[in-house]
Amino acid sequence: HEEERAWIARKLNEELCQRLTGLNLQLHSLSMGSRGDVNQMRAGVEELCAQFGDLASDIQAVSDQSYHTLELLGLVASARTSCQQMSARHGVTIDYHYEGVPDTLPNDVALAMFRVLEEALDNAVRHAAVRRVSVSLGGSRDEMRLDVADEGVGFDLEAALRSHGLGLIGMRERLSLVDGECLIESHPGAGTRIRARVPLRRSD
Repeated sequence: HEEERAWIARKLNEELCQRLTGLNLQLHSLSMGSRGDVNQMRAGVEELCAQFGDLASDIQAVSDQSYHTLELLGLVASARTSCQQMSARHGVTIDYHYEGVPDTLPNDVALAMFRVLEEALDNAVRHAAVRRVSVSLGGSRDEMRLDVADEGVGFDLEAALRSHGLGLIGMRERLSLVDGECLIESHPGAGTRIRARVPLRRSD
């Protein structure tokens, strides 16, 4: 629960608060703009309304009961639901496949994989300019694997890590708490692939 609270606090501070600040600046700019151009003012207000709607949806997603949902439905069903909701919200096709996932998983492992999936999908639909994303969830008695790939615009990985952008460091931190690892592959113009792996037989 402490880890989950830390993740929520970081999400609220690093992303949602920044977006609220940006919206506030846009509102200020709109209020200082040309008052004679009604059409321009209306278009600006409509754009801000759409952004506020997206922000409200994301705040709800952060504050939902993901932990309890995972306990009730399991990782496979929760991941499917997340993919369906993201697809409907952003008009992106998400191909979801799973194979070999154990019926029961440690709660911390399931939550870590689920949060990494959410972050990876969020990055893809918001920043990569994609129309299709591939999600593969696999497992065995020894490990869990997650693969999220897109053919979007890609990015400079080293620059993103230096700027703590796209939640990449957060994904690695979350997986490290369960002895997992995250491999990120991306280049400008060449898409992005995020691979997560968590062992299920961890040594104490």
